[in-house]
Amino acid sequence: MGEPATSRLFRFRRAIFVMLACYWAALFIGTHVPVPNFPGLPKDSDKLVHFVMYAGLSYLLALCYLASRPMKLQHYLMVFIITAVYAAADELLQLAVHRHSDLYDGVADALGSLAGLAAFTVTRHILERGSDRTDA
Repeated sequence: MGEPATSRLFRFRRAIFVMLACYWAALFIGTHVPVPNFPGLPKDSDKLVHFVMYAGLSYLLALCYLASRPMKLQHYLMVFIITAVYAAADELLQLAVHRHSDLYDGVADALGSLAGLAAFTVTRHILERGSDRTDA
């Protein structure tokens, strides 16, 4: 008999938490260290970076949550709210280190968070489907 996805992830919860902590620290450092201007980059190319960074953050947050307990719809909302609030705080804190704060960066962060949750949903479905197959 197979074990549920939550049970299988439970064994790795400490490693998942460490990955989340390292990722979040790198995200914070990356958004608060002044970056040089790179000529030749398309205008607003940093929006893609914001999107990807927050997709990763919400994915790891959701994975960390699932590794600890079953995840319900309201937990997806909770992960989105956490990443959205953090994104807003992050944009405001950038002003203190003379970085540019931009509403569109926040929009890219929020959309990235939703994409990360969508990717997590696919991963969760695959994990649970694999668990169902081992039950047969």
